[in-house]
Parts: sequence; C-alpha cells; structure tokens
Amino acid sequence: MIQQADVRDVWDYILPGVLEIWEESRPDWRPEDLYACCVYRHADVYMLGDTGGFLITQERPMPFKNQKTLLLWVGYDKTGAAFKKYISQIEEMALQKGCCAVEFWSSRQGMNRLGKRYGYEPYATIYTKVI
Repeated sequence: MIQQADVRDVWDYILPGVLEIWEESRPDWRPEDLYACCVYRHADVYMLGDTGGFLITQERPMPFKNQKTLLLWVGYDKTGAAFKKYISQIEEMALQKGCCAVEFWSSRQGMNRLGKRYGYEPYATIYTKVI
C-alpha cells in the first residue's frame, strides 16, 4: 500500500536513496530541493509499502491546457517491483487529485520498456548538452 508521509518524519530513511539517484543521474535538483518542496507542500512523499521504496510526486499544470499531470518526480525501489505493484494505485491517486495524466522522466532505458508495458508512451525526449 502507498502511504503518504511527512518528509520530516522519513527524510533520514529516504536520504540514502535520494543520494544514490542524485549521484547516478546528476539531475538539476539537489537533495535539499526535494526536502524543501515536500516541506512547503510543492511535492508529496509516499512510502511504497513492503518494497522499502519511496516516491516523490508533484502536481504540474499543463502549459496549454486547463489541466494538470501528476509527475512521478523521484522514485526509489531496490526490489524492482514497486512500479508494477503500485502503478494502478498511483494512477487512481492522480485521478483523485484531478490530474488527467501521470508522467515520469527517466534517462534509464529500462524505464522506457517498463513504461510501455503499462501503457505509457514516450511524449518527448529531452536532449541536453551542458556548455
């Protein structure tokens, strides 16, 4: 079961996973950004039941529509089972929040295959060159 948590209560537990993701992918955000966004309610943290994983989500407005999406901003699960186990609950949660879509961004090729298996299609690919 997915359970929403207060980031202040679970930060010490999720921080090693946050750091692992940050060190592997070097995203634009810093771990401190995740913490602050969750504390100030710009993002939510969920614990992923018995997988020991967590998920940080963010509701995002769609730029050209009067709708919003639920971004699966940061997800961590060492078992590899959380996506399959919880995606239907996540989609239901998105509907309850008034979101018309669920989205996630990943540079991992495996997420492309996994996403397609569950009905997610690539919408855009982001290519970046830091100069």
